[in-house]
Amino acid sequence: MSRFEPYQLELSGLPLFTEMPTAVGFCMWMRGEALAQLGLLDPRYGRGYHEENDWCQRARQAGYRVVRANRVFVFHEGEASFAGQRRVLDVLNLRRLVRRYPRYLEETAAFEQREEAREAAEYVARQLRALEPASQGDPPNS
Repeated sequence: MSRFEPYQLELSGLPLFTEMPTAVGFCMWMRGEALAQLGLLDPRYGRGYHEENDWCQRARQAGYRVVRANRVFVFHEGEASFAGQRRVLDVLNLRRLVRRYPRYLEETAAFEQREEAREAAEYVARQLRALEPASQGDPPNS
């Protein structure tokens, strides 16, 4: 099975959602009323990294909740869009984000320590491992 073929995963054992400090930008749904009130992603972040975190912080300050849909799994090939620029963009934009929201790192670290932060990822990982063909090992003398 190709890694790009759809998988049939049983996700009904997970809570519908988990509240969290920020969403992940490559797969993010924003309510129309929130977009109308808050506007789009801040263009000062430029191409990639932390613009969605900034938007989520604005949304939370305005009284919206940021939640993860636990029963949806979207494959993402990390860093494919940014070639070797990831580190520079990440550091530059993280500095901008933390200047605006000084508690951001503390809040995300606290969330990451909670069980519900890992619950859905671990649940899906177990199911994906079960779909992988059993390893036959390396042939002799390879």
